[in-house]
Amino acid sequence: MIKVYSDRMPVSELERRSPDIALILKEIGGRKYVEKKTVHFCGLAGTATGETAMFLPRNSSLENLETSMIQARLTMNALARYGNETKTRTGHTSGDEEVVSVLPVIFDLAEDFKSHGLYAERLRYKSRDSGKPDWKSTIAAETPLLRRSGVAVYPIMRTTRVLDTRDVPLARIQTAVLTEIVERHGWWLGETFTAPARDLKGYKTPDIPRTLWKSILSTTLTGLYAIRPMKLARLLIRYLDADQTVTGGKFLAGVPDFERVWEQMLRKTITGVEATNWNELLPKPAYLGEVGPVQKIGSGMEMDMVVRRDQHLHILDAKYYTATGTGNVPKTGDIVKQLMYELGLKTVIEDLGSGETVSGAFVFPCSETHSRPFRSAGLSRGGVIDIRFPSIRIVYADLNGIMHAYTSKAHYDLALD
Repeated sequence: MIKVYSDRMPVSELERRSPDIALILKEIGGRKYVEKKTVHFCGLAGTATGETAMFLPRNSSLENLETSMIQARLTMNALARYGNETKTRTGHTSGDEEVVSVLPVIFDLAEDFKSHGLYAERLRYKSRDSGKPDWKSTIAAETPLLRRSGVAVYPIMRTTRVLDTRDVPLARIQTAVLTEIVERHGWWLGETFTAPARDLKGYKTPDIPRTLWKSILSTTLTGLYAIRPMKLARLLIRYLDADQTVTGGKFLAGVPDFERVWEQMLRKTITGVEATNWNELLPKPAYLGEVGPVQKIGSGMEMDMVVRRDQHLHILDAKYYTATGTGNVPKTGDIVKQLMYELGLKTVIEDLGSGETVSGAFVFPCSETHSRPFRSAGLSRGGVIDIRFPSIRIVYADLNGIMHAYTSKAHYDLALD
């Protein structure tokens, strides 16, 4: 049974309810996973004794196990896609989320198996009287009978036959790895993978130590030429590389900062996200000296995304807060920065003469039962929002809807008007 928890839960609560899981976060994840007395992890964690815990994104619905598991499957598939989209050329994830790199590998290995099944190597062997005729061998080794017409007839025909065998290192290692994946991750990969994968128990696994599997695969790879087996061998090598973080059955598969995933999901799913790189057009910070030209500093302002609705541009800032009270919302720095984005983009529109109107918004994840107490943010004076400054709209976006669209590679129509 998988235990379901929430990202940003108190570390003290996790230590009380699942002390071994808390220890895994500290041992493998390190300090950044348990910062400021709260858990900073979204994904799957497991112990050597078989205890498994899923940490859902904050603001997820934890009303019952059924809805929690639906969200858990969505979350794992979203993390897998995120890992694929943020891979560097070396095959690892960029940024600080090294641990997530195993999830896209697991997902791709499952997809490969669903599409192609267990790898089989085609061997050609010699035979007689059945298969493809081998005329060269037949003429050299057999005695023909001559018909009256003078035509030679060979009563015994040397042939070659083809055999698909799975008793090769690549297939054996694939079998062992897929068996591990079914046991640990089958619950979120789906029945279309787990149903056929359960039949792998009848196939052979490597009879050499696990520490040698990678070198065997590397050697095998040099003799492969077809695209599928080359890709499979590389995926298995990446899996074994990522598996180095697993010690005695302990493992982590997820991210310590889900805010990056949240931003990526919004950018990939929301309809109307502008392809124009407005950040390049924004004014840059600079200093003016007593003499000489203006001296620009830094890279300038970086908006998360700009969404177009007809002639209106929404500057969206993806925020990973509960946003249920003033104790868990973006503070002064984020508010002022968003106001500057709006003022900066308005100057760009004015210079271009394109006529769009502009506003900003914070986008928070939420569930159906999530409290939504705020509608805007800004600067106040005397207990009211000062309308001389721009205001920032508060948008509560359905977490499940966004994740479903993201994993399905579909669009999500976020209500902004």
